[in-house]
Amino acid sequence: MPRRRRGGGRLDLAVTYAYPLLGAPPAAGTTAVPLFADPLCLALPRALLPAYEREGLAALGACAWVAAPAPSSCREMLLHACRNAGFTPRIAHECGDLRSGLWLVATGQAVSILPKLLCDAPPPGVAVRELPGPGRTLDALVRAGTETQPAVAAALAALTALTSAGAPAGSGAPTAASGR
Repeated sequence: MPRRRRGGGRLDLAVTYAYPLLGAPPAAGTTAVPLFADPLCLALPRALLPAYEREGLAALGACAWVAAPAPSSCREMLLHACRNAGFTPRIAHECGDLRSGLWLVATGQAVSILPKLLCDAPPPGVAVRELPGPGRTLDALVRAGTETQPAVAAALAALTALTSAGAPAGSGAPTAASGR
């Protein structure tokens, strides 16, 4: 039997992500409580690593890419990063689960840009390099004015505690090693 949500079906809290470079503000009537930053990473076959290290992202302009299906902010960030490097990527593969797309990278069929949280323990043959600049932010989104309600405040406190202890350097992200 499905559960009914309290409060007329409105959510009290949602964990969301956003790419600041894309400029999408939180929805009207909500407050975003920052949890942590999640840098962007380049995932490429190990064989392409020397070219990337010599020439940067532009060295991969002729490669096939794997991206999330449109419309997707993850896809938009991949396009943005590649265009800033001077090329438009040839998206040869689409994958709704970007982590699964790492198997295309492992077999030499594609390269990709994805959040660091999706890059731990990549398949054999995949090199992962953190890209410079802002990635995405993960936030707890609450209805404006509900931050002090006991249940919402407790949930925010728990999320903040989880994301601030034992995070990888530079990200603030939770890890399996930290027991979360």
